[in-house]
Amino acid sequence: MRIRNATGDDIGSFVQVYREAYVGLEEYAYRSNREIRGYFKWLIRVLDKTFLTNNYKMATWDENLKKKLLSG
Repeated sequence: MRIRNATGDDIGSFVQVYREAYVGLEEYAYRSNREIRGYFKWLIRVLDKTFLTNNYKMATWDENLKKKLLSG
C-alpha cells in the first residue's frame, strides 16, 4: 500500500468513499455531491499536508497512525 498526500485529483474517490462510509448514517452526512466536494476541498485546505490517501480510502494523519506506519 502506498500512502501519499491527497490532492484535488482525489475528489472523485473521496465522494465515493464518503458515500459508502455514511450508508445507514445519511442523517449525519452531506447529501449532495456539491456539498461533499466542498467538504473535501475544505479538508485539503485546513489539513494541508496531513490529509492522506492510499488510493482507495482516505485517512487523516494522527500520531497513532504515524506510529503504526513507521514501526513497519
